[in-house]
Amino acid sequence: MSWSTCGGTWRPAKGVALDMGYYATATSGAGGRFTLTYLYFPYDDSTYTVETSMDSYLADPYLTPSHAQFKVDVINRTSICSCSSWLDANSDLHIEGSISASNGKVPPNRRIYLQQSADGRTGWKSIGWFTAKPNGTFDLDGYVSVPKGYWRLYSAASADYQAGYSNSVHFNRTATRIAGFNAGPEPVRKGHTVTSTGIPVTWTAVSAAVRDGCRRRILPRARTKARSDTTAGAPRGAVVCRGAAACAALRWSAAVAYGLAECHAVHSSAASWTGPRSR
Repeated sequence: MSWSTCGGTWRPAKGVALDMGYYATATSGAGGRFTLTYLYFPYDDSTYTVETSMDSYLADPYLTPSHAQFKVDVINRTSICSCSSWLDANSDLHIEGSISASNGKVPPNRRIYLQQSADGRTGWKSIGWFTAKPNGTFDLDGYVSVPKGYWRLYSAASADYQAGYSNSVHFNRTATRIAGFNAGPEPVRKGHTVTSTGIPVTWTAVSAAVRDGCRRRILPRARTKARSDTTAGAPRGAVVCRGAAACAALRWSAAVAYGLAECHAVHSSAASWTGPRSR
């Protein structure tokens, strides 16, 4: 704070009352310096005015009122809520939620990236992106070719908004097949009973393991058509199905039923995100 003499010389003004709104007041000290502390955090870019006090008890009658303005550029926090998500038996990842910022607004950049990690701590890789709706919400599905690991959502930083991350979720689907399958007696005759056997196994990159407690279904195939005749549980992984009514001129095959919590048939390949399909 300074004042001007009649000759135009500027000198420090000590003991001048100043304020910044109703909540920050100060008095200039030696050298005209002062410190004002505003107790309320701005939620968005704002302009503030510091001025000599207009209070009749504090204002100096010999000084002309003056003011100065400055702008505060606020970098808003970005929040992504992945409120609901799941991975179905066909490796379609469903995600729904919203994106918002600490200023109560939807960030102008509504592009959100889907990231995947094997362990949920390192190696996060973006496998695709989508754009949230103007109100910040999203509700969509997309196919993931590697249906195991951790997923999260990410929004890149911009001039006025920090980068944002959602919480991570963990899902897993295991590739399976039926080993040693056989159906008999052969030849299969219409109206007769068929007993089919086989061992369901789960496959990894290097080995296969017997899978107990999986449900199976028998698919009779004629040319290119297939239908499911019956399902059965095999607690020890040996008998797939008994008592299936045979159909004439059909070739029998077995498949692990989709959509079961214990055992899922999926196809794995390099990571990709073919979607999304908005609801």
